[in-house]
Amino acid sequence: MQNLINLTSVLENNWSIVSHTDTPLPAGNILVLGDYWLENRDALIARKNVGVLLFGNANPLDFADDISSIELFAVNFPAFADGRGYSIARMLRERLNYQGEI
Repeated sequence: MQNLINLTSVLENNWSIVSHTDTPLPAGNILVLGDYWLENRDALIARKNVGVLLFGNANPLDFADDISSIELFAVNFPAFADGRGYSIARMLRERLNYQGEI
């Protein structure tokens, strides 16, 4: 299980990553890929407890219209020195004013 790290600590990870979207979504907190969110946003907003998993090539501006509906953003860091994740997080906070957990 991957770690969730915020500004102060490593958090308990109670989020399930859903990578196979051809099956029904599981109960509980889920993380969906950014493309899946964009294709199914209305159903996911109604469901609640849904976060979006972003990779280094993601454009956070794609989520501007939904920013207040997304429970959390998880940003994948494939390597410690890969700065794209930091850029994504900064864009979420500064340009989109995202107030939730990253």
